[in-house]
Amino acid sequence: MKLKRLFMLGAMIAAMCGTASATVGDVNGDGQVDIADVNGLIDMMLGKAAQNTAADLTGDGQVDIADVNMAIDIMLGKVTPEQPGDGIREGSAQQLFEVELKSLYEELDANAIHPTVATVGDYVVVCLGDGRTPVYVNKATGEKLGEIALGEAVPTGCVTSDENGNLVIANWTDGQGSNFCLWKTADVTAEPVKILEAPNAWGITLGDYVQVIGNLDGDATIVATFGGLYAQHIARWTVTGGVVNPEAQVVQVGGTSVQQIWSRDNNFNVAQRTSDPADGYFMGQYASGVDNFYFIDGATNEIAGTLLPAIAGDVSGWKYANCYCTTFNGVNYTVLFTMGFWPNWGLPGTLYLFNTDTVDYFDGVNTIATAPGLFGTYAVGDADFDVTPYAADGRVADVKLIPTKDGKRLDLVYTSNTHLTVGCVQFDCIAQ
Repeated sequence: MKLKRLFMLGAMIAAMCGTASATVGDVNGDGQVDIADVNGLIDMMLGKAAQNTAADLTGDGQVDIADVNMAIDIMLGKVTPEQPGDGIREGSAQQLFEVELKSLYEELDANAIHPTVATVGDYVVVCLGDGRTPVYVNKATGEKLGEIALGEAVPTGCVTSDENGNLVIANWTDGQGSNFCLWKTADVTAEPVKILEAPNAWGITLGDYVQVIGNLDGDATIVATFGGLYAQHIARWTVTGGVVNPEAQVVQVGGTSVQQIWSRDNNFNVAQRTSDPADGYFMGQYASGVDNFYFIDGATNEIAGTLLPAIAGDVSGWKYANCYCTTFNGVNYTVLFTMGFWPNWGLPGTLYLFNTDTVDYFDGVNTIATAPGLFGTYAVGDADFDVTPYAADGRVADVKLIPTKDGKRLDLVYTSNTHLTVGCVQFDCIAQ
């Protein structure tokens, strides 16, 4: 009876007051908070509909009458949800899931895959980079739910996400006359649309790593890292009003002081700090003794700062090349995934999350484990997981920092072909 009265009250409120333009409480993701969101919350509370991460308005870990009441208050303009301050709320980190890649694919040859991850809505998308259709899993549990609608997209490169809920698929090109393409979709069941087709005229591989900063439906920057001997270069495209400028700007990052090595083991990964290239980049590699994490000056494109390895003098089993940047709740963050090349030798993978509003601590003295800007570290892999046979060469990993569309949560997703897992750590900025 109470729920019936609540439903009728919500309907009368909607009829009298219309809708409110807010993101918190926008359970159905249509850009507004209205009676449809109230009804959706009631259905979730009663178990008639699957819960999603946007439904827990109060941030108490459950969907109940308090969330419904809060949605009504937001709709009426009585409540403006408070933020606890800039950036991630301290203590909000939680491991949503970590599962073996073998649970997602029947056949898995670690030496033949280049796994990457992305998020879209309540799903994490996993792409092996070997041409097989990417799969999507429940972000809360890691349960495989199906394969994405692929259409004409060619998943031989990687997947990534923008900051507006779009999934991006890239093909892999060898630079011998083929075109580098990107497709996007906001729905795993909807065929993606091609947004870029550019000739790879540089004679070297492209498609292993792509970063999107901003909103592909509005304004954004696309950054792709080259592979092989050209790996210290990036190609950058601008997006204005949802349209991608097909002319790429190619930039050498790090200058001639950076080693150039063919193997995928040693390939660089470059992450632009913000949407403004002048704010610089982060870069790493595996190069037997120079496994540093670098900050690159955005004006000169030269190395401007360095963080040393966590274990001084012992850098032979970790790769420092996998990084990603984003802005969340007004703060710039960068994540570094130091993947362990030999997990069964006791070389674990670790996720290092940094506040990079300032990079003064990239001073050549601090390590990645002692840097003042270090927000937290998170272990990768479980002792019970089967990591054999992991990749013996061409060892690669991927890590992403993706804010949810409502801006309330930040997803840290990761995978590799040595630990052979995919996982998600989630943070929030919800006042408690």
